[in-house]
Amino acid sequence: VAMNTPGRANLFTMVMAAFFLEILWSAETEPTESAEKQLWLLPALMLLWVNLHPGFIYGLAMVAAFAAWRGLLLRKNARQLLVAAAATFTATLVNPWGWRIYRGVMAQGEAMPVHRGFIVEWARMPVSWAVVRESLRWRDPHSGFWWLMLLTIAAIVAGFLRRRHPAQALSIHRRLLGSLVLAASAVAAVVFYRFQGLYVIAAVIVAPDLLMDAPFIKRITAPRAATAMSCALLIAFMSWRAHDLITNEYYFSAPSMQVFGAGLAPWPPERAARFIEEHRLPREIYHSYALGGYLLWRLTHEYPVFIDGRALPYGDSLFLSQQQLMITGPESPEWQAAIEKWKIRTLIVSADRFTGYATLPLRQACDSPLLRLMYL
Repeated sequence: VAMNTPGRANLFTMVMAAFFLEILWSAETEPTESAEKQLWLLPALMLLWVNLHPGFIYGLAMVAAFAAWRGLLLRKNARQLLVAAAATFTATLVNPWGWRIYRGVMAQGEAMPVHRGFIVEWARMPVSWAVVRESLRWRDPHSGFWWLMLLTIAAIVAGFLRRRHPAQALSIHRRLLGSLVLAASAVAAVVFYRFQGLYVIAAVIVAPDLLMDAPFIKRITAPRAATAMSCALLIAFMSWRAHDLITNEYYFSAPSMQVFGAGLAPWPPERAARFIEEHRLPREIYHSYALGGYLLWRLTHEYPVFIDGRALPYGDSLFLSQQQLMITGPESPEWQAAIEKWKIRTLIVSADRFTGYATLPLRQACDSPLLRLMYL
């Protein structure tokens, strides 16, 4: 979840997806009047989501899937959910572009090959023996993904098992629906890094219900002392596992944009942006791909950004050109052509160890007679 919730618009998709799935799953597992009334929160939330991030399409897909499951397969108690689904779709049209926002979503889909080439989170998650060995490193936070995946597989299996007393448990169709939701989200997380956060949300919301309903869980009985000892051991294990994060020792061995603890992330160039504004540096800015989203928000219309985190509307050529500029010095023919073409007058480059340094050979830039260091 942390990888998908830094200071960027995608964090709204993570929060809204959690709301949507919790409301929809509660309406299925606890079919009470109160749970059904909560379905009317979906259109209201969609009014926000559609204006915050294109990921609203995931929420629409969730509502459509749950409505189709209840309306087409079960054919009962579907009226309120179907009406709420229709209202949710209508809410997506309340945005500055109206129905044309779907053209934008489709265009983003067509640009996905470009995204996969430049954005790590749209790459496929490698599955190999090296990944298996990573999962055995208990103190590495990334291994948690694979342990959660094992719990998810157990929950999916539990969802397909029949109970002897179905009246005391989730109904068969609800357990099947939960298994399908978990399976789809798990596969998506393995196919693309981008969906890991959404998968974790689905696992946290759905898996506990399926696991607690499983026959092999119901048969487990233990004395109170054994239960207390198990809880103490679990707390001790989690404390040991989190030690490197809490003490910040983890960041000496693994680069990461996400850090443990509260507060703002250190990498956004707030002071550099303020320096640009206060000293009225030339507005023709060049910056790296990773900084574009922040500068687009921070510098507003006075300083048009060079590029940001979208394949649209920049196109493939600008992405490729910047990749070339990242590995050459400012006196190279590539830089000379870029300065002439885009009239570049101000460069802002990150010195962060995760997003910076690789965006420009800083030593060569500082020594170049073409550039003058204004701020560090």
